[in-house]
Amino acid sequence: MFKTYTGLFLGVALIATWGTNTSAQQNATELTTVISGTGRYIGPGLKHGMQSTMRCNSTSAIFVRGSAKLDSESATLSMEVGLESNLPTTGPKGNVTVTVKDAEGKTLATATSDEIGMAGTTNWHARDDNQQYLVVDSVVRSSASIDPEVAHRAKSLYVVAQCTGSSNSFSGVDDYGAFKIDVRLAGLSAMSKP
Repeated sequence: MFKTYTGLFLGVALIATWGTNTSAQQNATELTTVISGTGRYIGPGLKHGMQSTMRCNSTSAIFVRGSAKLDSESATLSMEVGLESNLPTTGPKGNVTVTVKDAEGKTLATATSDEIGMAGTTNWHARDDNQQYLVVDSVVRSSASIDPEVAHRAKSLYVVAQCTGSSNSFSGVDDYGAFKIDVRLAGLSAMSKP
């Protein structure tokens, strides 16, 4: 009788383990459909978890940052643009470009965010207890559909954040905080809406 229960218990344990491994394998397969970008970093300062960072000047903490990921199953490219300023009246203006490449490193498409601007810290009323203006950091997100063939052939994303000027207001996003992404296929041109 003891052997029967032990055998039954062992059988249940093996079934439970097999079911868990099957789920883990499915999750691993699903995870491999998302490609995260890598990028360049220009200037001293913190990346704040973003894949690309550019410091906009040498005297202040003004940055444009960017990240991207591509879900090859749904052919959806998601982008984040981060803006940071420690100046009272002025913030950065910039955009993010993502290059989609195949396994051989050939460019399949490029995607560029609209130019986005952010005001300085005064406009955000960001002050510490001593009434000193703090650093303001804002991240906006958007996504666009890309050609399914490009999405399935894609193996890497290269992200470049770029400073394009300064701003005294929040600009380049709609009422929901989304921005447009211009997707251009290598050798062709097509506009994708958010």
